[in-house]
Amino acid sequence: RDFSTLVENATDMIVRFDADLRHVYCNPAVEKQLGIPVQTLLGKTPLELGEPREQVEFIDRSLRTALETGDEQRVEQSYPTPFGLKYFQTRIVPECDPSGRIESLLTITRDITGRKQAEDALRESEERYRTLVENSLTGVGISKGSQVIFANPALLHIFGYDDLAEFAKVPLLDHVAPSSREVIERINKTSQGEPIAAEFEYDIVCKNGQIKTLQAATSILTREGEQYRQTTFQDVTDRRRAEKERAQLLVQFQEQARQMEQILTTVPEGVLLLGPDGHIVVANPLAEEHLLTLAGAKVGDILTRLGDHPLNELLASPPKGLWHEVATDGQSFQVIARSIESGAQPLGWVLVVHDVTQQRATERHLQQQERLAALGQLAAGIAHDFNNIMAVIILYAGMSSHISDLPAVVYDRLATIDQQARRASTLIQQILDFSRRAVLERGPLDLLTFLKEQAKLLQRTLPESIQIKLDYGQDEHAVPLVVNADPTRIQQAILNLATNARDAMPEGGQLRIGLERLQVVNRKSAPLPEMAIGEWARVTVTDTGTGIPPDVLPHIFDPFFTTKTPGRGTGLGLSQVYGIIQQHEGRVDVQTQVGEGATFILYLPAMSIERPEETYARTKPLPQGKGQTILLAEDEISARKAMVDGLEMLGYQVLEATTGQEALTIFELRTGEIDLVLTDLVMPEMGGQALFHALRQQNPAVKVLVTSGHPLNEQELEDLRAQGLGGWLPKPSSLEQLAQAVAQMLEEEHCL
Repeated sequence: RDFSTLVENATDMIVRFDADLRHVYCNPAVEKQLGIPVQTLLGKTPLELGEPREQVEFIDRSLRTALETGDEQRVEQSYPTPFGLKYFQTRIVPECDPSGRIESLLTITRDITGRKQAEDALRESEERYRTLVENSLTGVGISKGSQVIFANPALLHIFGYDDLAEFAKVPLLDHVAPSSREVIERINKTSQGEPIAAEFEYDIVCKNGQIKTLQAATSILTREGEQYRQTTFQDVTDRRRAEKERAQLLVQFQEQARQMEQILTTVPEGVLLLGPDGHIVVANPLAEEHLLTLAGAKVGDILTRLGDHPLNELLASPPKGLWHEVATDGQSFQVIARSIESGAQPLGWVLVVHDVTQQRATERHLQQQERLAALGQLAAGIAHDFNNIMAVIILYAGMSSHISDLPAVVYDRLATIDQQARRASTLIQQILDFSRRAVLERGPLDLLTFLKEQAKLLQRTLPESIQIKLDYGQDEHAVPLVVNADPTRIQQAILNLATNARDAMPEGGQLRIGLERLQVVNRKSAPLPEMAIGEWARVTVTDTGTGIPPDVLPHIFDPFFTTKTPGRGTGLGLSQVYGIIQQHEGRVDVQTQVGEGATFILYLPAMSIERPEETYARTKPLPQGKGQTILLAEDEISARKAMVDGLEMLGYQVLEATTGQEALTIFELRTGEIDLVLTDLVMPEMGGQALFHALRQQNPAVKVLVTSGHPLNEQELEDLRAQGLGGWLPKPSSLEQLAQAVAQMLEEEHCL
């Protein structure tokens, strides 16, 4: 059944003839190929068909030859059909009975019209074809087996040969590069008996050793009974190299795109891509955050604004500088746009959004520092002259109060003079504090113990309507939080903040003082700019008062700035806090909201030491002199006379000098008589520092005490102490302070 199905559906014509050459079977292909109904053929011999005469006679002769010889016959012939003239190839196979007698013939006929037409066309146009092939840029070769019998000039050029004879000496397989042997072997497995067509690509080794890549198309041709392989070759070396380069470029591009994506992800700027209609196409993570803050938008939305600036304004060039400034909800941003152009119309825009909130805060902080430094320099100069005046008043008031049998009214007036002079001195101290020019007496200070004492003090001094609470959030027996500080100045800072809090809570409220340890691991995590890495103490003073309005907040640390009514504030309280903390290498911050109070935060560098046993200096009783001689150098007449009177009242002999040079001359003349040199810091011709160094050259053991209303900075003072300076006495100083300082110097066996 399978064989019958195969025969019935075959495209070749299959016919069986009996021994009389009559048609006994024809498959359907006969009618399809010749246009003759099968029923017309059955029972008839070829000659009985009549027409076409020449063709039927050829068939008859071929059949009789097979019948007579018993040999298989292969014949080709043309045959007119309703479909035009066709060419057929017929195979005639004798069929024998068991005795060996031929009883029938089986013919299998294939339509070879296409092939014959090609062969005829090839023969007819051989010269024309050869001319075309000879001039073709495509290599053309014809081989029989492994032998090349034809190669056009283009093919010879591809392989690097000058003539066919030389090229034909080398089998084609020997030109195949080792990497392509498998390709050629697969092609060669194609049946040699069938016409085929195949396209393939492989590498060759040219005569000069160069490797080339060829694209070949091959087909099997049959001519005059012989089979040939015709192959066309195209040198695609450059094309494949270009494709390889393009592939490499694509890989590089993809890698660059990956790197660009990584850069966009990690770049510390917001970067986003907008389409021509404002559509947000791409945004890196930082830009996504900024979009939510500035526009409440995300990727895929149409962007119309950033903050209070419309998009069209941001896409234009900024009027000044390179960036647009955009602010929203207390944050500041810089925005710049660059168009992506192709022709006259932009294809989109790239926007870079830079968060400058911290930068602007730092700039304001630095501007404030510069402003305070300039004011401080001016104030310190004024303080110097003012302190000289106050020194005279305080000393004379102190000396006068020690006169016996004075009327009571005079004592009262002297007390008033002393009280007002000390208030003026306090004002000068505030000026020196905010200018950061006050001299500090620093030492280890246990903040928890200190703040507990301050809380008790404030409970006695603030109104009962204000509740005071101390939050320190740590075990009292844990490692103490110690700072290197002047307790008097830190106490002044806390008192100033508490006073401001009291004024902000006229109806009462809560004042909370907090203490905690803070570890700054890197500059980015620091609460404020310029805070060094390390351990800090954070002191907070929080009130539940009215808060600070936004327009006032930038000026609260400015000296002489106050919102209080005349007579209720000098405007130096917060600037003094700022100066004190800055002089302790600390930082000050404030957090506030109108109607919800304010929190002032003091940051002080912590020390890694144990709790100090004693933090405050104890005062000593007023000592008296024993007739020792003191050389006093002071250019201000009133100040000099007041100090002379005070020293003489304390029991000392005084030698006076109006300049440093005069003091040096007196010291040279009476060096063995002088027990102590007391000198002002700022004098004409030779100041106190120059005098100190000159005295040390004459007598390294000389005792020198420096006084001035224009103090040295702490580093300069430490340097002088290291060189032998005995002590420092600020102006204005009371009689008690003068007595204590001089007595302490004279009691020491050697200068420090």
